[in-house]
Amino acid sequence: MDVSTFITRFTDTIDGVEPGSLCKDSVLAELEEWDSLAILVTIVMIEDEYGVDLTGEQLEKCQTVEDVWKLVWQVSGNASRKCT
Repeated sequence: MDVSTFITRFTDTIDGVEPGSLCKDSVLAELEEWDSLAILVTIVMIEDEYGVDLTGEQLEKCQTVEDVWKLVWQVSGNASRKCT
């Protein structure tokens, strides 16, 4: 799982976010669309796409899109492998 693919999937998941408008440094709290519904659909996308079960509490601790990607990477058991 590379960060670019994750960002594309993340962007496609959040209703109202324009394709290509996010990068790894995008701050979630600054996104008008980042609300409880966005968190819920992100949890579902991550479970469907990556087989990783996250909680809303875990996602709420993430500050950037990259933080979400790193969390998925860590929880999936890939933390000991090289991130791409």
